[in-house]
Amino acid sequence: MLHSFLKSFFLFLAVFSGAAYAATLNKQDVPGNVFDYIYKKHPEAKDFNIEEKTHFGLSLYKVSFTANQKNTNGQDFQAKFVDLFKMNGHFYTNEIVVEKHSYNIVSDEVTKKLKLRYPDYEIMAMKAVSNPNNVGEEYEIDLLTSGKLWNIGIDNQGNLISETQQ
Repeated sequence: MLHSFLKSFFLFLAVFSGAAYAATLNKQDVPGNVFDYIYKKHPEAKDFNIEEKTHFGLSLYKVSFTANQKNTNGQDFQAKFVDLFKMNGHFYTNEIVVEKHSYNIVSDEVTKKLKLRYPDYEIMAMKAVSNPNNVGEEYEIDLLTSGKLWNIGIDNQGNLISETQQ
């Protein structure tokens, strides 16, 4: 029970400390065509969070938002989306939330390098980013290791792209 409580506590801490330290941008800080694109696909989009991120060597705007979707029964629900845009405002790709039961999608090389750098790690959350111009993926992973929460960016060969302690 204590283990479960500690995991919940660190996840809570990660969410709120990440929000406090994330370099959040305002709508007026990004090109207008970013929102033209989003509102064309999701007219009721709301709850925007905008950050600068690096993926595949490019500086990108990461725009998270919620929008109405319909389930298979035709019922509305709020879905979360994360789109990545180039600095000129053109759509690049999106991030996909990886469900806990699918964390094994990373290559053996990634797993090996994670174990070397963070011997006792536990993955708390993962997002996958597919490269639209080439083969390959990158991952944003929240790791709990030795009582510390890290947000890392890593490519499919296990090369560390970014590392931030939360």
